[in-house]
Amino acid sequence: MMRSALGVADWFISAPFRYLYRHGPMLVVAGVTVGFWDGLPSEEICGIMTQFKAEFWREHFLECEDIIHRKEQSFVVMIYVFLYYYLFILALIAGFKFLVQRLDVTRIPSECGVLQSIPRGESGQQLPSRVAER
Repeated sequence: MMRSALGVADWFISAPFRYLYRHGPMLVVAGVTVGFWDGLPSEEICGIMTQFKAEFWREHFLECEDIIHRKEQSFVVMIYVFLYYYLFILALIAGFKFLVQRLDVTRIPSECGVLQSIPRGESGQQLPSRVAER
């Protein structure tokens, strides 16, 4: 069961990001290349990453694929971490909103710094101060 869940996660999350890493756009900004590999062949990618010529990597294809796989994996791990923290923050916000709704949000600080409730009538509206004192 766990293997199938991991396979589904890999198919839905990892595979698209691996594809993006290999085939996403490569941009040159102020003389610096940023982005992804724009569908370049593996030997050209390895040539750019290592400063060895593409001919070298044609002869050492398996090592080249290993280098690219490690870089893809690093990229996917980074995405997982960002996704984890994004979902964690969303869960915190949802939990905070839930707590605020569950608690009496009509509390206001009193002059001595202690929270006290504002009396409410049956309709939920704030009662005038003279009615609340009774």
